[in-house]
Amino acid sequence: MTGDDLSVRMATDADTGAITRIYNQGIVDRIATFETESRTEEQIRQQMQRGFWKLVSRIFPENRAGLALHERAGFRVVGTYRRHAKLDGEWRDCVIVETLLGEAARE
Repeated sequence: MTGDDLSVRMATDADTGAITRIYNQGIVDRIATFETESRTEEQIRQQMQRGFWKLVSRIFPENRAGLALHERAGFRVVGTYRRHAKLDGEWRDCVIVETLLGEAARE
């Protein structure tokens, strides 16, 4: 799966540090996740599983750069969860995007 200058591949153990930094920056910025506590590299490593056939993400509507990045990577907008959860005491909506992988994408 490729975009203009973007390619997507399965993450490896060598990517764990970078993924952890990016994930934790999203927590700090309060624009990418409802989580409020940073993750360790070991926690991220444990979440990295094989055999996926679909990637699904929730993106805050005002995160235009994140929405554009996902679109360039082949994701499609499925819908919007209204008042999905509270972050810092405020209800937040989330745009739901998905992309199919491997055999599921070829059918």
